[in-house]
Amino acid sequence: MGVVYSGAELEQGFVPNTDDHLRAARSALDLVSGLEDTQLTVVHGSVPEGRFNVRSDLDLLVTYRTVTPTNEPVVVREINSILDQISHDTHVKIEANIWPVEESVAARRERMYDLLFSRHLASSMLEPEWVIGEVDPTITEIARASYDTDILRRVILNYTTYKHAGFTKSPSTFSETDRVLSAFQRALELPKSLERKMGQFLGAPTHGIRETLVGLGMNNETLDAIETLRCLDCEYTGLLLPFQQNAGLPDKDEVTKYRDRLTAAYPLAIDNGLVASSGFSNFISTYQS
Repeated sequence: MGVVYSGAELEQGFVPNTDDHLRAARSALDLVSGLEDTQLTVVHGSVPEGRFNVRSDLDLLVTYRTVTPTNEPVVVREINSILDQISHDTHVKIEANIWPVEESVAARRERMYDLLFSRHLASSMLEPEWVIGEVDPTITEIARASYDTDILRRVILNYTTYKHAGFTKSPSTFSETDRVLSAFQRALELPKSLERKMGQFLGAPTHGIRETLVGLGMNNETLDAIETLRCLDCEYTGLLLPFQQNAGLPDKDEVTKYRDRLTAAYPLAIDNGLVASSGFSNFISTYQS
């Protein structure tokens, strides 16, 4: 996901520099895998693929053994404590999936209902540079399953209706709260997420979602909303670059300009998130290949 930073984080210099993502990834592999009850630690996503930028978080999968039911909270706290310290030291936010080894295939499938995600993790477990521990056979089993069109349609509808519900509950004006920043982040990431979902549904990569959806007959209002979100996403990445490149703490005027732009862009992002998620839900409900 593309991180959205608060003005307070920028004032404190909480923006990763060029090598911080790789440093965070190496630290997570070494320190988390060193815990006694950790079975598997995998760095996946944009960092090992070399696609990361200033807004990237660090995607991590950790599986752990539960010796006793009462020991499980201790293990999870240990893992999260290490990740919190790494994030503090590197300024890289970490998005971790932390799963018990012993859970059933059905329970794990609920975590991995997205076909692309399950296959992505199965593939990531085979990259020796970014993996420490034993390959998880449950992930491999789920990734090999086939899904028909109706199942994929339900997966996408679950996603788009969930996103739509989140946008309807979002605050109407910008503030530097976790709730607002999270809503803004969900809106900015929506075009890329929808593109991946459509590629999953069609069974082939989509090179540019607008061209694909125009050809499939999506209405202009939904297409325009998706394009607006894409432009806002690109603009936001540009806003962060001076803060990454400057040495020391940023100028207060620059932070004020940053806050002013987020204040203006936030309602536009939420409005277009509503239109895009609603329109995509309607489209995928009736689409026939």
